[in-house]
Amino acid sequence: MRHLLAGCAALALMTTGALAAPDCSSTADEIDPRCYGALSGADDGPALQQAINAAVKADLPLHLIHAHYVTKEPLVIDYGTGPSKGQEGFLLKSDGATIDGTGAGNVNVLTVSCSGGTEAAPKGCFYFHQDGTLFVNANSSAFAFVLGAGGLTDAQNSVSIEHMSVNNSGFGGGAWLNYVLSSKINLIANTAGDWPGLTMVQVQMSTIQISASSPTSALWIVNLYNFGDVLTSPDFENSAYCVISWGAPAHDITIVGGQFDCDNAFYDPQGTVKASGYNLSSRVTAYTTP
Repeated sequence: MRHLLAGCAALALMTTGALAAPDCSSTADEIDPRCYGALSGADDGPALQQAINAAVKADLPLHLIHAHYVTKEPLVIDYGTGPSKGQEGFLLKSDGATIDGTGAGNVNVLTVSCSGGTEAAPKGCFYFHQDGTLFVNANSSAFAFVLGAGGLTDAQNSVSIEHMSVNNSGFGGGAWLNYVLSSKINLIANTAGDWPGLTMVQVQMSTIQISASSPTSALWIVNLYNFGDVLTSPDFENSAYCVISWGAPAHDITIVGGQFDCDNAFYDPQGTVKASGYNLSSRVTAYTTP
């Protein structure tokens, strides 16, 4: 009976959310920001960035436990500086963690990039993976989340984002996908600002499951080489336009199913988007058929 009670007590401890201490040894198979002082003060930003840099340098996963991390500075995962120079990717594991950058100012709260290229000779980078669920919050005139360096200097190939939810309560945007190819992305991207919930810049041959909203447009497809993408069952809400596409050279963007709950469903004068099976709410007063 004593052993049974001990076992029940251990099970109760496990099910009440008790957290195991991080493995901060030199033989650890992942990097935990708590080893650098995260969750021990008012600003987790320096510890998070140290942990990111250590994970990149050691070519190990970065593991964010189920916790609320507060950062007062922008965070950058530049996996192009690692041993494989961006050729063998980076793994970000999240147990439902929140990166709260609402006090970081007018910055991109989380940026994933791969340095070493130029616009004339972009660097091909591979296999950035985000596993689990990650929340990123901002109060910024920039973006909550940016994938890809500015200026199209890195081509982000074979990205996998399992589930990321970004929210910007400032004047900026939700998420910006910058030169992303052959990827699978599950994203929630909302903003209270003037930029779109999701902006696609040179996104190619990728599958995106998206829920987005913005006072302007839920989705903005920039007139660069966006093509061959499929958006599956998107949920576009509370926006002036659900989808804005400026046209060529963007082409062959397919939307299958989904819910459109905006003032206008589409602004796509050049027919960049082809859509079918979607549902228009009673709020929609104007639309063009893709």
